Amino acid sequence: MSTESVKRAGRPKDPSKRRAILEAASELFLQGDFDRVTMDEIANRAGVSKLTVYSHFGEKDVLFAEAVRQFADTFLSPSMTDIAEGLPLEEALYRIASNYYQALMTSQAILGMRMAISHRVQLTPLPSLIWREGPVRVAHSMAQWLAQRPDLDPEDPAEAADLLMAMIRGQEHQAALFGQIPEQDPQRVEQRLRRVVRLFARAFARQEV
Repeated sequence: MSTESVKRAGRPKDPSKRRAILEAASELFLQGDFDRVTMDEIANRAGVSKLTVYSHFGEKDVLFAEAVRQFADTFLSPSMTDIAEGLPLEEALYRIASNYYQALMTSQAILGMRMAISHRVQLTPLPSLIWREGPVRVAHSMAQWLAQRPDLDPEDPAEAADLLMAMIRGQEHQAALFGQIPEQDPQRVEQRLRRVVRLFARAFARQEV
């Protein structure tokens, strides 16, 4: 019997174990050097066997890629659909901006970005993977949403998305990457983001004829 036949005949994968493995892997990847994290450590942290880890993901690079995708998925869909659906333009933009900013400033996002730009991983596929599965996916999703809004008229949705995301990040995100985590004042953050969306709306709102 072929290996493929054996795989098809096996037990269905347990979603709860998959979630536990992803959570454990994400924690370990962010705590230290990717190269030093072993599948044994991931299995122990998740409370499963190493065979189960390999059964779900095959190899460490695949597991890491899935952990990055999962993090991006936590705010891609809600920010572009449910959060902004049916709202006036500026309020919809504010909800998206706030959601994006909060995701960027999480410890997971900051640590992941630092790991991607650190010298010890520059010769590995990891920076490219993080870039593709994180920032590039978010930018593409943002551009699609902007292009579909009937009250917006960006000549180049991708460029408009890039401008919006850059304004949302601001200097605070750059400071966080350098370890200078600013004290978050929710009121001040909201005021800044509302100014950002007002500027963006003025630049790209569709002009009535």
